[in-house]
Amino acid sequence: MKKQMTILALLFGILLMTATGCKKTKGANAMTPIQPPQKGEEIAIITTNYGTMKVKFFPEVAPKAVENFTTHAKNGYYDG
Repeated sequence: MKKQMTILALLFGILLMTATGCKKTKGANAMTPIQPPQKGEEIAIITTNYGTMKVKFFPEVAPKAVENFTTHAKNGYYDG
């Protein structure tokens, strides 16, 4: 009986997280479609053992993170 209650509580928790994660939001948290980089827009090209990734920056969303990453990249911090 205790095991069944634990499983039931776990399933209820998963259902609750799923339901609350699907609500529509407006403003900064709203999901918008990501467009490909525009001509002249800066991107990062990261090469790993598993392949190459191209990363688009969103300075309007995370200006400090973009600034930190691009500064380190230009100074050679990520080379190798």
